[in-house]
This record gives sequence, C-alpha cells and structure tokens, in this order.
Amino acid sequence: MFQSVRKWLAICSYRKRLGRKLIERYGRARSYTPAQVKRTIQQGGFSVDYTCYALSMYCDRAAFDAYHVGIGETCDYDAMRHEAGHS
Repeated sequence: MFQSVRKWLAICSYRKRLGRKLIERYGRARSYTPAQVKRTIQQGGFSVDYTCYALSMYCDRAAFDAYHVGIGETCDYDAMRHEAGHS
C-alpha cells in the first residue's frame, strides 16, 4: 500500500514539475533522451525509484526501448504510459 502511494506521488511529481524542468534545461521538444530525463530527475530532487515511468512519459518508444535493452531490463512502454496517464 505504502509503495503504491509513493509511486503515485512520484508520477504526479513527474507530470506536474518534471516537464517544466526539462523545458527549462533543454527547450521545448517532442521528446527527450533518457540521459536528459535521468539527469533532470537527479539534479531536480525528484524520486529516482520510478524513473522508468518518467522515461515512458518524456522519451519516445525507440529511446525508451534502446535504454532498457542497454541496461538489460524489460519494461513495457505502453503499460507504463497507460498507468502514468491514469494516476
């Protein structure tokens, strides 16, 4: 229960504040690279526990998939975007 609340709070924070921080740092873009999103999360004081959700929100599918293949993880882009949209 507590973990789901923490995840919900992180996703809400990504949705409300992370997008603005990305625009401030990198300008308005259709999508951002995983490195840009991760750097902004770390330097902006956002929760790093649910970074994959932020990547699904602000990166395109190809960058998201390439990032996860590179680190050896399997994450479902569509499922994460759906969950982030319904939080």
